[in-house]
Amino acid sequence: MADLRAQTYCKAAVDALAGKLAKAATFAIAMIKDAVRRGYDLPLDEALDIEAGNFARAALSTDAAIGIMSFLSKQEPEYTGS
Repeated sequence: MADLRAQTYCKAAVDALAGKLAKAATFAIAMIKDAVRRGYDLPLDEALDIEAGNFARAALSTDAAIGIMSFLSKQEPEYTGS
């Protein structure tokens, strides 16, 4: 019985996290995943170069502008993934 409760709790937690991520700035999340994937086995300075490049791409994205404008207007953002 305890195992079933743990599975139910875990599924609810996963569903909640998936819902949050689905509403998030998907382009920024993609840039994070890319930096981790490409930089994982690299020396720190090379990995940080990848991270810096991806941060610049994310900061100049449409999603970044949407996030800033939504924050300033106190509205929920509707990210486009670009």
